[in-house]
Amino acid sequence: MQNSLAFDNGVYANIKGMRKPLTRASIQIAILVLSLLFRADEILAGAASRETTTVAKAGLSQTELVALDEVMGQALLERKLPGAVVLIGHDGQIVFKKAYGRRALLPRPVRMTTDTVFDLASLTKVVATAPAVLWLAERGLLALDDPVAKYIPEFSARGKARVTLRHLLTHYSGLMADDSLRDYRKGYAEAIRNISDLSLEAEPEKKFIYSDVNYILLAEIVRRVAGQPFDAFVRRTIFQPLKMTSTFFNPPPSLRTRCAPTTRRNGRWQKGQVQDERAYRLRGVAGHAGLFSTAGDLSRFAQMILNRGSLDGQTILRSETVDLMTTAYAPAGMSIQRGLGWDFNSPFAVARGRGFSPESFGHTGYTGTSIWLDPTKKTFLIILSNCVHPRGKSRIKQLRGEIADVVAAAIPDAREVHVGESKHGR
Repeated sequence: MQNSLAFDNGVYANIKGMRKPLTRASIQIAILVLSLLFRADEILAGAASRETTTVAKAGLSQTELVALDEVMGQALLERKLPGAVVLIGHDGQIVFKKAYGRRALLPRPVRMTTDTVFDLASLTKVVATAPAVLWLAERGLLALDDPVAKYIPEFSARGKARVTLRHLLTHYSGLMADDSLRDYRKGYAEAIRNISDLSLEAEPEKKFIYSDVNYILLAEIVRRVAGQPFDAFVRRTIFQPLKMTSTFFNPPPSLRTRCAPTTRRNGRWQKGQVQDERAYRLRGVAGHAGLFSTAGDLSRFAQMILNRGSLDGQTILRSETVDLMTTAYAPAGMSIQRGLGWDFNSPFAVARGRGFSPESFGHTGYTGTSIWLDPTKKTFLIILSNCVHPRGKSRIKQLRGEIADVVAAAIPDAREVHVGESKHGR
């Protein structure tokens, strides 16, 4: 039997009774059967990458973490995703890193590895755009409560003069979620003009609208204020100091062999080319999507945030800036809380699960990526997948929460679900 049948031709469907809700025992039996058919590393690839000695030193419950294999095994059996990389950081060290399944199913199966490069989609907002804006704010080159029109004068059209950078960062600007793809037909400069001519769907601070348009504008403001291309600026100020050597917009050819494919465009699988159509039409560099990275690189960024701005002697942002970024905020009368980029309790916060603390924050990406950080527990969770491959649909919203629950249960003194009010009033 050819290995390509494992996913592409539906061999999982031949294991009777395994496609409905599975018990722990049935998952283990299914993985055993599949292991006999295709070898265990075809189902749970990269087992050797799991850092078990570090887990033991960190005091995490290895019994609880074994449940990750079961959760991922079920997700693979149900074809929610072709594969994934899961990384956990706790108390200043990486305590778990493992690759599951496959990086690619088509045009041919390719095994997932822990150094796979993923299209981060909307993680771009918190890993690149928001930090870049705050880096400039620290130096007095812009202010968060400045009107957007101060930097993009044409934006003041159609009653938008009151919209500020803070509104863009928190998704309380009142701008629509996504503008028409027709606005991007004639290139970057025309796209910015078209966005600037949009009308508001709501008054600022009166409605939460998660908007890619907000972050396209923020990247343009960074470009104008910094006086250099957005991708070059974030690489110089954030990624290079953090030694995030596999993090790029438009990854170079040397990294594309490690990129996980997403969907098909013009008859070709997108591998190292951004899946998001607006970012693609902006030549792969945008504030809302377009960044590619690995779990290892993102772990350095996450640890820097938990360290309140510094890592390995390098200060990326001041501690007070990180505190501001990661403080939950909502305008008067609004219940959905956001940080400056980060999510706390929006409808997208399912990735937090039920066990991380109310002070935890994170973000998700459409392609199947997420990052969640809990300063109370000194823990972060990174899940990277290309769940839109090959069918173009994402089915892992609940899976993210299930993984987070397993991780939260494994953390010392965190075996119970946390409920109640946070210091930010949630």
